[in-house]
Amino acid sequence: MDAYALYLQGRHHWDLRTEEGIQRAGECYHKAIEIDPNCAPAYAGLADFYISLGFWSVMVPRDAWAKSHEYAIRALKLDPHLPEAEIALAKYTLFNDWDWTIAEQGLLRAIEIDPQLSIAHFNYAILLLQTSRFESALVEMRTARELDPLSLTISAGVAWSHYYSKRLDHAAAEIKHTFDLKPDYFEALACMGLIEAENKRFPEAVSWLERAAASRGGALVDGFLGYVYGLNGQRDDAQRVLASILAAKSKRYVTPIAPALVHLGLADYESAMDCLDEAYEVREAFLAYAKVFPPFRPLRAFPRFRSLLTSTATISSS
Repeated sequence: MDAYALYLQGRHHWDLRTEEGIQRAGECYHKAIEIDPNCAPAYAGLADFYISLGFWSVMVPRDAWAKSHEYAIRALKLDPHLPEAEIALAKYTLFNDWDWTIAEQGLLRAIEIDPQLSIAHFNYAILLLQTSRFESALVEMRTARELDPLSLTISAGVAWSHYYSKRLDHAAAEIKHTFDLKPDYFEALACMGLIEAENKRFPEAVSWLERAAASRGGALVDGFLGYVYGLNGQRDDAQRVLASILAAKSKRYVTPIAPALVHLGLADYESAMDCLDEAYEVREAFLAYAKVFPPFRPLRAFPRFRSLLTSTATISSS
């Protein structure tokens, strides 16, 4: 019971999606395993921990996915019917292999095992978004919120679902529910910034994303900010953000998606593609959204981008 209590604490910290929260979650999972080396949920938690480290650019994604796979397999060996382990394994398959078919099968198994597990519906909704099944994604995201109405990530996920399906007014309305839970939640702030950018209200977009960057920081959020600086004609500010992102690369891993976004805001599409090619090599998770992410829209006319989409769709069979 002590080990499982630590696992639950870890899930709470992990759901905050801050770097500090993710690190504290990892500590909880490791402590749980020290108490009970056969605590399968803790291994599944570690699998998600490494997924988060890869997604938020704390470590090289390809390396993070490998560690996640290791712990997910360990969890399933201890408990073949553990839905959290199925979810982690599905995310590995999605981000490392870009194999939506196998990942979807895993997520559906998780939902079948425990239909009341909110994160199973949430992650299935994400996969549905990435594959342009927007109506189904919204149904799954709403189901996740009904099961866990206090989850910040899921609450913001409903708004993101509307954003990807181009229902911008609905997305903005849903964000207000997330702000009721936490006014400075960075995912909600970032989503509002990108909503305003899609509405071509660029000064408002800048304001929201400056708040997001101040709330959480991190290369990806900085990339969003540099992107809207460029769209708003603040080229010097965009270049400043770009320089800061590139300078950080000499000290730690930085996602190539971040400079790609700034280049997009500056309409430097060839440089953006150079960054996305680099992202492909390290298996960046954000490329799973490449087909549907609105800021990537200008790249769809470029053969290099279409080739990238083809590559991510066929890597699992190569």
